[in-house]
Amino acid sequence: MALYEDHRENFEQRASSVREEAQLEGLLESINATAMDELVPLAEGADDPSAAENVLVSVEAWASLASYACTKFYFEGPNEVGTPLRRLGGWSKGVVSQLTQLAQRFGQMLSRAMHAIGATSYSISVSFPFGISLGLSW
Repeated sequence: MALYEDHRENFEQRASSVREEAQLEGLLESINATAMDELVPLAEGADDPSAAENVLVSVEAWASLASYACTKFYFEGPNEVGTPLRRLGGWSKGVVSQLTQLAQRFGQMLSRAMHAIGATSYSISVSFPFGISLGLSW
């Protein structure tokens, strides 16, 4: 979780300053790259229940950050007074592509860890405007 905590505030600030979908796409790409820098090494030892729990917690944290960025852009809109509320019909293909990549990679991490923590299955959904949602079943 060190990388997550080290980058969380920076990504939060970047999400608050996103004004165009291309910026959101770039932010999600950065989240994806940084998340994998943390998650891939964690997942290698995911046979151990404690390590598997760390994978789960880290995946949940990174998913929440990507979702925060989407919600901030599509749902909340800009914070500046007098700025018109953005009404977009769905998200761009680039944004959904980044979210899909994240979901696929998160799935790879969860599939390595779920048995060690006793879960029988996991689910990942990508939905507009909120981003990524994760679930595990026991």
